[in-house]
Amino acid sequence: TVSRISAKTLTIVAKAQAGRRAVAGFAVGQTIPLAFPAGSAVMPWRSSDERSQWLGTARRLSARSGQRLVQQVSDCGYVVYGPDHDDTGMVDLLSDLLGSVGSEVMEAALRERLLRQLSRLTSRPYSRGELGSDDVLPISYLAAPIFEGADATYELQLGPLLPGATRAEREALITTLTRGARELSELLN
Repeated sequence: TVSRISAKTLTIVAKAQAGRRAVAGFAVGQTIPLAFPAGSAVMPWRSSDERSQWLGTARRLSARSGQRLVQQVSDCGYVVYGPDHDDTGMVDLLSDLLGSVGSEVMEAALRERLLRQLSRLTSRPYSRGELGSDDVLPISYLAAPIFEGADATYELQLGPLLPGATRAEREALITTLTRGARELSELLN
């Protein structure tokens, strides 16, 4: 997925499905309010006012934790999200439900509630230490900035929704993501 990140919204501008598990979700053209941690991949290159506004949308997050995430993304150029450790089964269940029912036949309010819950369950950013460990980790989404000149205007997102990924698998996903974001940046420039 490619999303345009503005100061207050995230708009889906492109989307492609790969693999055998289709997850119904946000449609191209859909705009949602920007709330932490969505947009993490572009925040290091945004104004301090915009970062503060974004960090203000976080629940139960200390300013120090938010700043550490911004610094981590600035240092490595990507972010990897996973579910809380006890939420992996719920992520699979909600993904299967959304995929089997189909967003086009689901009542809009119910679809939004399911997507909001799935988003909450899949948005715990991993630290560099966790990603560098030999532990098998569940991976929900990865994101990297796409630059238009010096501005990080867009975010490239991969959503493998893996219940377990080895260190080598995580590194392969990160390489694919960052290469794709770099190539899209080059096309824009």
